[in-house]
Amino acid sequence: TMYMEEDITIGDIVQLSRSISTKNVRGIVRFIGEVNCLRYKFDKFYSFNYFGIELFQPEGDNNGTINDEYYFQCKDKHGIFIKRDKIKKIVTINYSVPRLTIDDVIYMEKFKCNGRIRFIGKLDEDINPTDGKGKDVDLINYGIELNRDYGDNDGCYKKHQYFAQCRPDYGIFVTNRDLSDLRVMKKSDVLFYGFMGHDFDYIPQVILWQIKQFFNFIHIGYHKSITIMAKDSSGTDKRVSYWIYDVYNMDNYIHGPMIYQPRDSNHTYDKSSGIKIDTSADDYDKIFDEMARKYGATSDELKQELK
Repeated sequence: TMYMEEDITIGDIVQLSRSISTKNVRGIVRFIGEVNCLRYKFDKFYSFNYFGIELFQPEGDNNGTINDEYYFQCKDKHGIFIKRDKIKKIVTINYSVPRLTIDDVIYMEKFKCNGRIRFIGKLDEDINPTDGKGKDVDLINYGIELNRDYGDNDGCYKKHQYFAQCRPDYGIFVTNRDLSDLRVMKKSDVLFYGFMGHDFDYIPQVILWQIKQFFNFIHIGYHKSITIMAKDSSGTDKRVSYWIYDVYNMDNYIHGPMIYQPRDSNHTYDKSSGIKIDTSADDYDKIFDEMARKYGATSDELKQELK
């Protein structure tokens, strides 16, 4: 299997398709695999597989449990199960786990054969441990169907069927630590290792400064538009609308606070959202430049991205 940047795995922050919600809803992937009560919804591209998302807003219809079957843990109305085509994009990539997704085929050195990823998530015992040691929040489980009978199960573990249609002794469960060699380096790490791979006594300060700037500010991406209510000087309600943008660094991590760009003149009544910059003020350029430097950018770069 070759890693593709569009492949989604556990811990990725994703934005859902507008067919799910017109509010540009985002969340974290907590589960990838089969959902037993949804097994009748088969399609030729994604078979029975679903992505369980913990949403940042209460736009879901569950808490990670469906029909008394646990898949992941989140607050009420923050959970949702969707097909891959209902995820619009990856907002932030999780580099802390192997970059594997459902149905990827990998070579298992321990078993000397290939295996297909059939489940990614947490086993119920990892959430409700019985050994008294408490749960390991960093542990991710992978259910794998081998192409030889070197396993010890059929996709069922402690009476819970995590993946179906697997022959006896063809299934195994491993963790992210067993697959650590399949992790992908962040772009910033690749760049650093590139420098470290050369026979330098030191990295010049000017290069370090340029790297730091480059890491922090790469691009600005549109997130969503919002409308809030604010009161004018007479106490009358005014509708205030903004476009909201995220600032991303080299590794596609969101860096710093969101940027609120006004869509109308009513923003002067809003005293709580974002940093206010009065473009008519004499020190406008200075304030804007100070704000830009917080993102590792120049004012010209920030202005260009916001056009």
